Amino acid sequence: MKQEIYKDLEFDFDEELGTTTCIMKYDNHVFYGRAYCAKEDMDYLSKKTGQEIAFNRATVEVLRYEKDRLINEL
Repeated sequence: MKQEIYKDLEFDFDEELGTTTCIMKYDNHVFYGRAYCAKEDMDYLSKKTGQEIAFNRATVEVLRYEKDRLINEL
């Protein structure tokens, strides 16, 4: 599963709004992870950090999907 997750990734970084979105395609489904920078932290805004947080949130969504899929197979 791990290798499949990393195949289809897209990131959208909006520096003005301080948001990063990760779009992850897995098993013919699309999962989203989003990261938001707090207004008081905009001086420390980092594209790389936003991508990592958004990626981790999308990965959590994939894992939830897999968990539900496996439970339904029982």
